[in-house]
Amino acid sequence: MEKSINKVRGMALILGILAIAFAFFTRIVSIFEYVTFDIGPDPDQISGGYFWMDMWKGNFPQLGPAGGGGKYGFVIPPLYGYLAFPLTIFGTAPEFQVLTNGLFSFLSIPLLIYFVYQLLENVEKDKRLLLSSLAGFWYSTIYADYFINNFSWAPSPIPFFLLVFALLYRFQMETTKPLLYQAIAWIFFGITVAILVSLHTTTMLIIPATSVIACLWFVYRNRKNTIKCLLPFLSILSANLALFMYWHSEIVRNFANTRGIVRALTEKGASGEPSSNLFTRLFKAIWETVYLGNQVFFLNDNISIFNVVVSVIFFGISLYIVIKKYRGNKTLIGFFAITWIIFLYASSNYPDEHFYSHRKILLWFAPILLAIASLAYLNFTKTFHRILALVLAIIIGYSIATNLYFNQRYLASKYGSERLLSVAQQFSF
Repeated sequence: MEKSINKVRGMALILGILAIAFAFFTRIVSIFEYVTFDIGPDPDQISGGYFWMDMWKGNFPQLGPAGGGGKYGFVIPPLYGYLAFPLTIFGTAPEFQVLTNGLFSFLSIPLLIYFVYQLLENVEKDKRLLLSSLAGFWYSTIYADYFINNFSWAPSPIPFFLLVFALLYRFQMETTKPLLYQAIAWIFFGITVAILVSLHTTTMLIIPATSVIACLWFVYRNRKNTIKCLLPFLSILSANLALFMYWHSEIVRNFANTRGIVRALTEKGASGEPSSNLFTRLFKAIWETVYLGNQVFFLNDNISIFNVVVSVIFFGISLYIVIKKYRGNKTLIGFFAITWIIFLYASSNYPDEHFYSHRKILLWFAPILLAIASLAYLNFTKTFHRILALVLAIIIGYSIATNLYFNQRYLASKYGSERLLSVAQQFSF
């Protein structure tokens, strides 16, 4: 028995070390072999470069990049630029523009391991450690995360701050710490909200709704404690103070950007009117979830029927087990579930709109959390449960192998015998 426990702990340790080591190399080290260039008339690398050059000249932007790909006439707040600005002190090379992305992507791996460990309550410690490490290793291999963190791209830090967002809320809901600690947590909760709404159009629209629901639930749970009911106002205050530059611009411009956001939400957009057909909307929500497998976890440039079938099986088994067997932390899983439901509802409003993988970053953790939670609460003494676990394990292995293949190809473009020219090499000619 003792040997078995030691083996499980050893496997957990190995997976954890592999996850962090692989993440450090891909997200931090390989950034300095910079070969990733955006395309289009106004790529983020160029607009970001001008943004930070202006900041070094003493001009501090009050507005961020265009939201919705520039189709809808509004912009997002500028906090991403301020977040990435400090590391540009090291030089003008493009790798320093993306170093912040790499740093937050790397930090999201150990944070995810910690998050999953907190999620899996009522599970044996060694099994909990093993599954948490597996989650971290699996996510460290996700090629989509590695690739976008080699861009000067605002959505890149979303996973890290989404985890912080959920963990802060869990602390607020469950803590017995003195009021001062709770007040500080609410202040950081608000700052995290401000950062998230500044990273992408999806987070700008989804995160405020999640925050309002979370705050209302907190107030309801603490309705007999007047002081605790007032704590969420600290998050509102801190969020708006963090967005001071943005709100100053809005006041000066007579809330022009706010009006642009309202128009985008209420008027006919590029994808047509939101569908009023319940079946169409439900199909869109299910499709965006299932197709996430093809885009991120099982990777294929085109629609692969095989990958779609695998995704359907994977999500079907995971949801079935989690709904029936989950006994973990309800605050964390509930917080993510609300975020996912709001996102899927919003996406279902636009049946003809194509949601690229980076538009679904809020969903990226869903397959990992559902699969790991399923494995945690299965009863392996039952044959049927062992079969389900085997199917999930095979699919997880397939996902890791597929992503490692694409990681290898991308690393070959940096370090292989037929590697692409880096920025430094191009300027050395």
